[in-house]
Amino acid sequence: CVVPGNRMGLALKHRILVSGKAESYPLRLPLSIAGRLSFMHAGLRLRRVTGKFLKALADQESGDPATMARFLARYGALSVADYLGRMHPDVHAIFSAITERVAAPPEDLATAAGATLFGMVWGGADKLARNVVGGSQRLPDAIAALLGNRIALNAAVVSVEEEGDGVRVTYRTGHRETSIRARYAIVATPAYVTHGIVRGLARETADALAWLPYGPFYCAAILTDETGPMPWDGVYALAVADRSFGMFFNHANVVRGGGGREKGGSLMVYAGGERARRLFPMSDDEIRARFLADLIDLYPQAKGIVREVVIQRWEKAVPYARPGRYALQPALERPQGRVLLAGDYFSPVANMEAAATTGQRAAAAIEAGLREGGGRLTPAPQP
Repeated sequence: CVVPGNRMGLALKHRILVSGKAESYPLRLPLSIAGRLSFMHAGLRLRRVTGKFLKALADQESGDPATMARFLARYGALSVADYLGRMHPDVHAIFSAITERVAAPPEDLATAAGATLFGMVWGGADKLARNVVGGSQRLPDAIAALLGNRIALNAAVVSVEEEGDGVRVTYRTGHRETSIRARYAIVATPAYVTHGIVRGLARETADALAWLPYGPFYCAAILTDETGPMPWDGVYALAVADRSFGMFFNHANVVRGGGGREKGGSLMVYAGGERARRLFPMSDDEIRARFLADLIDLYPQAKGIVREVVIQRWEKAVPYARPGRYALQPALERPQGRVLLAGDYFSPVANMEAAATTGQRAAAAIEAGLREGGGRLTPAPQP
């Protein structure tokens, strides 16, 4: 479904903006005159490049990829910080919170990827702002239910290698290694894992997978037990410029719709990119205390209603597009024979849709290959 509610509110110095046009934010946030002018200048430039991205996206969907190719060539080699130019410190903090949503600082995120991000939240591109009702975990749960006992858990893949007219997959469970043989294999792992386990990749594809950077996240999932309306009910996402976390999400917003307010809720806050790296030396208990203190400072109504907090840290949470990443797309999409690759890293802004689409495309290619070649999948001899 399309994510309801406000998808890009802003919070700075105890001012929370979750309504009105984004163009009014520079006048409504507690900024100095220099800060307002800096925000207006940066906002106009972002609006311009986001408009170009949305036009390129529309042309691409109508069958004309040339506009997108020109867009990527122009804006894919330039960082967001370089494109926006010098910013007031408060404005830099605002845009850092927004780009750290994909675990990258403005200095390390390509402008083309930044335009994609702003297209999702400020550009009216609802098709880019969708979520699975009930959470993204429902997709792998559904796949596991279909596979039944054919799925192997707690098995670490050691290698995937094309071999003759098939593929050999070697995996480890405990201290035992086992090999199985198939006609094809889909490798749907993070880029750095794919680089490490797939043997015989084309050189340019292996280099591209190794180059793709992954940024860190430090997350807190928060269950609440309020019994009535809360000030965040109409909010889905809020960028927070001056707290230990940079993003606030109200995940219950997606499932409530217009059907009334049930008891309790589900919130998430996280620090990404450089903000997360600064927190990694701290313990989970210290982070929990800091996140909760900042949440209550941001929304005092949260005091006394927090039932549970789960902390998770990921040093390699999500791939992001550094300047120059656009040039790697042909290498990533290059056919690899009977080993097909899938993952969110195929998109400049990693998301569930990219992961699912590339997996679906790989499955369709295998289905076509099996129809042409016939035969059944055969197990490999046991070592």
